[in-house]
Amino acid sequence: MAEIEATLKDLYGRAPDDAEFPGGRSRKSHIYHFGDLKVVASRRKSRGRAALEAEVLRRLGDSGLVPKLIHHVDEVIVQEFVPGTRLTVRLNESRDDVVARLMQTALASLAAIHRAADRTGLTGVVPLLGADPEWIGALKNAPHALADELEIACPDYDFGDGLEADPNGGPTFTKWDARPANAMVRDDGQICWFDWEHAGRRRSIDDAAWLLGDEWSPDLGDAEASVLAYMPVVAPGGPARQAFLAFGVAHSIMRLRLIMGRYRKKGWAEQAVALKFDRIGVNPANTRVMTARAGRWAGELPGLEPLVEFFQAVDAKIASYDTVSEAAMQEAARGD
Repeated sequence: MAEIEATLKDLYGRAPDDAEFPGGRSRKSHIYHFGDLKVVASRRKSRGRAALEAEVLRRLGDSGLVPKLIHHVDEVIVQEFVPGTRLTVRLNESRDDVVARLMQTALASLAAIHRAADRTGLTGVVPLLGADPEWIGALKNAPHALADELEIACPDYDFGDGLEADPNGGPTFTKWDARPANAMVRDDGQICWFDWEHAGRRRSIDDAAWLLGDEWSPDLGDAEASVLAYMPVVAPGGPARQAFLAFGVAHSIMRLRLIMGRYRKKGWAEQAVALKFDRIGVNPANTRVMTARAGRWAGELPGLEPLVEFFQAVDAKIASYDTVSEAAMQEAARGD
């Protein structure tokens, strides 16, 4: 935080009048006030990541689909403050029909970003993602890794080439970290995406899996097919649909492993607190949605059908764990 504020002082000639910390002071992005002006300032892990994000904002900022870039200095990004409500909050406080419309808008905005990246030449300058055979191997092994961590059996399964092949001919521009926590529903109902330090080239369908497979995304059930139509590359029944399902299942398991790793450290978190402070959904209600959805996806792919019962076993095992821990309650009380 000190480095961000020092950079802002150099840029604006004075210290900020005030600051807001929506996700807590430990986060790397904060809101700063200079009179009537509000900006969001972030410190990224490296200059390379900050430069990548700055280039995305610079090329796509006029679209309204991402915040406009204001300044970029070394690891610090200063960008437009976008008023609105985080997509995670809207999804978890809305009726089913509203949830479906929000997801349609989110997918349509991602598809528009993919097209804009091609038009502006951004696709050609971002790094290639997910090509490392070891990374692909870890995805394919994810069910075994989760089974070992939960001490349950893992059946035989086969992802085929659904985690590697790009049925749309790619690689194409991909946000990658397209979680609903990284989207803001503007006051006019449009969606603006932020946190671009992980963008690159892989498969545009992966963005759909990141969004729909998140622990904060409700299971769309029968409405999913019509929602996915808003990202046209995910055609029903075709190879793109199969690739989406394969990556969706693997991604869901990686999120479950992350959640259970946090659980082992601090126990369950209060869902309302996690949602308010934009944290990982370390809560049985979140995992239950994930296991049900991932099981449904696995049931659509012949090689992954054995994972349907596996996800049922995962859900049963997680349900047997303790409720919210004393450490989590203390953390919530402190607002950490």
